[in-house]
Amino acid sequence: MKTVAKKILRILAWTFGILVVVVLAVGGYVKIFLPSVGPAPDLKVEATPARIERGRYLATNVMGCVGCHTLNDPSKKYARQTGAGGERWELPMGVFYSANITPTGVGDYTDGELYRALTCGVTKDGRALFPIMPYDLIGQCDPEDVKSLIAYMRTLAPAGEKWPEPDLKFPFNLVVNTIPARAQPKPKPSPEQEIAYGEYLVNAGVCTHCHTPRETDLPHDSVFLAGGNDFDLHNGKIVRSANITPHPTSGIGKWTKEYFISRFKACDSLSYEQIKAMNTVMPWSIFSGMTDQDLGAIYAYLRTLPPVNKPIQKYPEVNAIAGGN
Repeated sequence: MKTVAKKILRILAWTFGILVVVVLAVGGYVKIFLPSVGPAPDLKVEATPARIERGRYLATNVMGCVGCHTLNDPSKKYARQTGAGGERWELPMGVFYSANITPTGVGDYTDGELYRALTCGVTKDGRALFPIMPYDLIGQCDPEDVKSLIAYMRTLAPAGEKWPEPDLKFPFNLVVNTIPARAQPKPKPSPEQEIAYGEYLVNAGVCTHCHTPRETDLPHDSVFLAGGNDFDLHNGKIVRSANITPHPTSGIGKWTKEYFISRFKACDSLSYEQIKAMNTVMPWSIFSGMTDQDLGAIYAYLRTLPPVNKPIQKYPEVNAIAGGN
């Protein structure tokens, strides 16, 4: 019996040892050799007036870059300095700061390194960006639009300072390295192709990150843009993203094109404080600057989606979410 017990213990010890070696090997590979998206392209963007204006429109009114990378808290040192970054997010997976995208933060990047960061999620020094930055969606945009973003970023005045890199908890500090992937760019449809162009803008506007449920056992396509993600308003309240499929009661199926556009345009003259008072994380003031044609194209595309019957409780009870009484 003792001999058998020793053999079992020896087998268990060897098995455990092998598992440890495998885990260390995989962890080492992920840490050292990933992300792997290839070198930054040899690229020099010609900053034409048309490119700069297109980049300004995308960054300011479509993609929301300026919204994330500009502080809107008047009490903070770099508040309202466009592109200075510094917004701090404390999430379960770690602590993040929005990057400084002015020359203070990315002035030492080549155009090719900026292109890779925007579309693949890899920094100048090869670090993986956490996907709170929507590089997966920017990587699907027309390369000309990405070049326009770069041309506009180069016009920003130096501001703020460089912020700390993300402080990620284990295992997210390893998982993040597996996420960046090579860009899959698509050509921008002509605005006359209204539905296809609207789909392009929905992708560029990062609508899916907020309006498609993250935690669900259902297939992604069956809940696409059906809402329900929770966002902390930092005032004791939680707000949930809306269902923007064309369901007549759960979604926006009864909205007319004119009403859809007017919902955005009504926020065009509102201040940050007024938008904040609406208890929303939807960047209404940013999207309100989109043209009627672009908003109309988004509406036309949303009307083609399968209607999802998924009622949304806009302001759920925080205690209920946390498991309290």
